[in-house]
Formats: sequence, structure tokens, C-alpha cells
Amino acid sequence: MSVLLPPDCRAPAVTVLMAAHNGEPFIGRTIRSVLDQSFRDFELLIVDDGSSDGTGAVVKTFTDGRVRLLSLPVNVGLSSALNLGLGASRGALIARQDHDDPSDPRRLELQVGFLDRHQDVALLGSRAWLIDERDRRIGSVDRCLEDVSIRWYHLVDNPFIHSSVMFRRKVVWEDLGGYNRLMRSSEDYDLWSRVLQHHRAANLPDRLLSYRLVTSSKMALDEEALAADPSRAIYPQTLRGIVAANISRQFGTRVVSDEDAAAMGGFVLGVPAGSVPRFTSVFGTLLDHFEAQYPDCWQSRDFRRTVALQLDAIACRITPASRTQALRVYAAGLRRHPVLAGSLPWAKVTGSVLGGGRLRALAARTRRHAVAKARDGSVRLPS
Repeated sequence: MSVLLPPDCRAPAVTVLMAAHNGEPFIGRTIRSVLDQSFRDFELLIVDDGSSDGTGAVVKTFTDGRVRLLSLPVNVGLSSALNLGLGASRGALIARQDHDDPSDPRRLELQVGFLDRHQDVALLGSRAWLIDERDRRIGSVDRCLEDVSIRWYHLVDNPFIHSSVMFRRKVVWEDLGGYNRLMRSSEDYDLWSRVLQHHRAANLPDRLLSYRLVTSSKMALDEEALAADPSRAIYPQTLRGIVAANISRQFGTRVVSDEDAAAMGGFVLGVPAGSVPRFTSVFGTLLDHFEAQYPDCWQSRDFRRTVALQLDAIACRITPASRTQALRVYAAGLRRHPVLAGSLPWAKVTGSVLGGGRLRALAARTRRHAVAKARDGSVRLPS
């Protein structure tokens, strides 16, 4: 293992932490996006996780003294690589950066400013643009913004884009010990869930990241393996475990059964058509108990929007696709909480219900790409 240190050993305000394995095609573009930040007091710590391509060589072409390279002789995996980086980082604030997701020039400035003004917030993300392999903007990635919305959303899915987050090093590394090195997927979702047990969090509305959707042969193979034998897939098991643990921590073990809590992982993985009535019932029960804990939650526009989009996501992820069951999801949600009518994306709802199988199949294909990236330790697309 080798480490290149800058000549100036003064601790920077921020460590931008990047772990890369065979990232040669995109890492140069991403490094440049970091070096071009309007906020200048940072170090860029890159952990080359046993790459067999020219990743390390590309990094060494940058002579900026803020760039540090930690080269691992073998691939240890994302969690372990990030923990090595956290141990070697010098900034009090850590900004995660994936090797293929360029950052907006204002990213560090806006995130540091927010955390300086909100000392009670330990974890901060942002929204993002979606780009393809040729840097073309093809969509957007939204996330809920406020702490109450994030707390609700994290019960069933990851409320943060991994490559967009900035967090306090003391909380994540010194207090919580960083990422769980035993996890082979969803290590970020697990970590944010642990942070939320004791600290506040937020997402900025600004799109401060370009999240790259790459279709690789590994992802294709992962999808084929999952389709052939879902019981062998690590990602669904891990996701259901995190969801069940989050629900148990939030409400205790008496609100819903362990089986129903684990089944809520279907929010991401898809809900079998025959299970829709039970799924929506459990979802509604959890929402009622959350409202009891946070009586003012419905006053938040962001919270109403978050729940409305969750209903839409559930309807779009029914397998096999069913117009009848999709309508039942919307009807159940609106019957229970009529206030959601003003927050539902009605154009999308109409297209999903009336547009037939083609639109639902397109949504499903997009979601499968997102799940593949999640299994690789990256982030997921919005609902």
C-alpha cells in the first residue's frame, strides 16, 4: 500500500473521499470536477481499490497538491476501501465522491455553508442530474429534503444519493466506526440508518451531482442471476434486513410482525400483485404510527410530496404489472390521507394507469438498472 501526501500537512476543512476500482474511463473527468470547486479548502483522497486498469496512472497525472492517492494491492471492496479512506482522512467534514459521478462546482461551498449554519445536522446530501456514459443529461434524481421526510422514507428505502453526501467525520468514523465492512451491498443505506438513530439529516434541493447511469456487463450478469434465482441474491436479503431493522428501531416490535416488516423491502424490490392489499395495509399502519410520533409531519409540503411519490412508486413496481392493483394503491392512499391528492404526480399516474404495459415496462427496466448499481454499492434512481 502506498500513499502520496501533499507537502502542506495542515488539515483541510473537507476531505473529498473517493474509492475507485477500475475507474479509468471516467475518473479523470470526476477529479477535474472536484479540483474546479469554488470552495478551495479541501483534500481529495482517492483509494485505488486494487484496480487492474490505468486508474492509478490517471490519478498520478494530476499534480495538484490537494490530491492524495492511497493504492491498495488487492481489491478489498467498497466498504473496506472507504473505511481505510476515513481512517486516513484529515478533514472534519467528509464529502463522498464516486469516481464516475462529477460534482457541480458549487457543491462543496453549498454543503459546507449549510453544515456551518446547522450544527445539529450530521449528514447532508443533495439532488442530482442523471447522465449517460457520454455525459449527456438524460433525467434527474430527486430525494426528500427535510429531516422528518428523510426519517419516514429511510424506513423503506435509502433517502440519500451516496455520491452526494457530506457528513461529519466524528459522527460517522469516530462514533459509529464507519461502513460495515461485512456488507457487500447497501452499506451506505445501513450507515445512514445508523446515523439517523442519533442525529438530524437533510438533502439540499440543488442538483449538485451528475449521477452516471452505466450499463456494464457485470450489472447485466447480476440482473440475470437475480432473475434466475432471487433467493441467491445478496442485495434483496440485505435490503430486507435493513428495512426490517429500521422499522423495529422506529416503532418497536409490536407494530407489525417481523414478516411484514421484512416484506416492506418490496417498496424497492417490487410488490407481487397478489400481495398489494396486505402491503398497502402495512404501509398505512406504519404511516399512522409515524404520524403519532411526529404529529406535525403532514404540515410539511416535502413530507406530503414524499408520501405521494411513494404511493406512485408502489403502484409502478407491482409485479406483474396490474392496472387494477395500481388503482387500488392510489385509492387506498387517498382514502386514508385525502391531503395527498394535491401532491400526486397526476400526469405520471395517468400515464402509468392508462398507458398500459409499455410505460410500466419502461419504468421497470429503469428500476432494474438502479438496483444493479445498488448491488455494486452505488445509488438508486428515484421512484
